[in-house]
Amino acid sequence: MKRKFTTKKRKLIPAITLALASLTLGVGGTVAYFTSTQESETAVTLGTVKLNGTIDNTTFQYYSYGSEDARTSFACGGTANLGDDGTLSLSTMVPGDKFTFDVNLKNESTIAINYRVTLTKKDGSDASPFVLEGDSKGTLTPEDKNETVSLSISLPKETEETETLPLMGKKIVFLLKIEAIQGNVTFEDAGM
Repeated sequence: MKRKFTTKKRKLIPAITLALASLTLGVGGTVAYFTSTQESETAVTLGTVKLNGTIDNTTFQYYSYGSEDARTSFACGGTANLGDDGTLSLSTMVPGDKFTFDVNLKNESTIAINYRVTLTKKDGSDASPFVLEGDSKGTLTPEDKNETVSLSISLPKETEETETLPLMGKKIVFLLKIEAIQGNVTFEDAGM
């Protein structure tokens, strides 16, 4: 009997060892492939559009009917006032008066820009009988840090009474609008 027991034992041990080896290979085995991976970051810096404008009150010049020389006020005593909010008001202006001033533009954009400077009545209504001159537009590069635009507001002496009489005694307020847009787009393209 001893002999049969030993034979069974000898056959059983190799079978168990083979089964364990198969399990070990099946569970812990991996497949190897040749691979290569490289990562690099791509940084994108976006441009900025920033244009500021200030009315230069040291450039205020007043012209009145019958005089070609600039004055420090209109002949009838009117002057301009620049509010803290940048609103420009003219008082005691009469037909034949003209007011001129400069706007200093400060470009802090990091890209080329197109700009537009316009002068309008505050309420958006027709500026007649006033004549607003000097609206300007142009292009600035980041290297162009400063630009000066000259504007004027006049009330012509040839104005009809029907246009000026309703204005007597009223305060007229004008707004300066400074716009900038990236240089590869026009204001018309942007619907502005």
